[in-house]
Amino acid sequence: MAYNSATGDISFANVSPRGVVTVWQRAWIKGFTHLMPFNMDSQNYLLTYSSVTGAVQYSPIAANLPGPPSSPGDWSGPWGPGFTNFMPFTIQNEPHFLAYNTSTGLVHLDRIAANLEGSANRFEATWGLVDSLPLYDVRGSTSLHRL
Repeated sequence: MAYNSATGDISFANVSPRGVVTVWQRAWIKGFTHLMPFNMDSQNYLLTYSSVTGAVQYSPIAANLPGPPSSPGDWSGPWGPGFTNFMPFTIQNEPHFLAYNTSTGLVHLDRIAANLEGSANRFEATWGLVDSLPLYDVRGSTSLHRL
């Protein structure tokens, strides 16, 4: 998946040893700074977030890849601005994510609501400041360090 925040262009591609083949692309919503995939009840979703405004939304991703909708997703709302790193993971078949703010050290561990109406904070703390955290592996696997 590739996304350009300034233009709103988004694309999905297959990556193999022979190269990259784009399977879907179009103009989409501008201004998001972070995109995080997650799965709930065998449905793939995309969490999109703007670290500038704090705007967030959840959008379904269709299995046949027509991609995210051109209009706002299933849910949208305001969060605090400034989060810079996201990592999805699952606890007891429920989607969760870790969000970190590199400017303040604030970290949230949230559970995505079963009805997709926002999220519930399960843990909040302030960690030391680092430039970035390697939370999400580009190969699609995730790793979570002990809190």
